[in-house]
Amino acid sequence: MRILARENGFSLERIDDVDDAVANAARGVALPARELRAIGDALAAAAAAVRAVREAEGAPLLRATSAPFRALPHVATRITDAIDERGNVLDRASPALARIRRGMAQAQDDARDRAAAIVRSARYARAIQDAIVTVRDGRYVVP
Repeated sequence: MRILARENGFSLERIDDVDDAVANAARGVALPARELRAIGDALAAAAAAVRAVREAEGAPLLRATSAPFRALPHVATRITDAIDERGNVLDRASPALARIRRGMAQAQDDARDRAAAIVRSARYARAIQDAIVTVRDGRYVVP
């Protein structure tokens, strides 16, 4: 391993311990996005390490040790494409999620536009204290 590290510049990325998350997933427990991303990162790092060992000259013991490893690049890619480094599920995780989020954004825009129309309306001019729309507790408010 030292020779591999010295001659081939081999190094391992820092990865989180995902043993508990994998065990939970095996039991059918739904994992939070952050744990899924950690698993995806661990899969990608393990695949890179094994590839480096297999491509290196010499190191027969390391090569034999890595022989049973089966990379899952499609799993790692699906996870890392769907969840960012901070554990946020991205719109591209699924077409349905993207559609729902677009609908939510459109509903937010419609609510903001409706509140702005109320503020500009002559009908409510006497009742409105300030001609601004604010957000309180996630709701648009006309003071």
